[in-house]
Amino acid sequence: MIIITKSEIIELIWNKNNKLYTKKDIEYIVNCFIKEIQNGVKVGEKVKIGGLGTFSLYLRKAYIGAISNSKDDTVIPNVKYVSFRPSKHLKQ
Repeated sequence: MIIITKSEIIELIWNKNNKLYTKKDIEYIVNCFIKEIQNGVKVGEKVKIGGLGTFSLYLRKAYIGAISNSKDDTVIPNVKYVSFRPSKHLKQ
């Protein structure tokens, strides 16, 4: 598993394009890209990025379950979560 931070992404892009763009330009582009994905998902739209995949918002319905430190059954409320489904190109 590779864990990469936003600042590492900016650094990687800047290392390959430092003659064309400043680091601030790349940071702005990456932040705008992430913000557009967030905005689309927040309003319930599927955000499809060709060659990468689709981000979408799902609602996990409430259910009765046990919490590990409690012996009683508890109602676990509805939870919204973001799902990512990779494109066919990414799976290859």
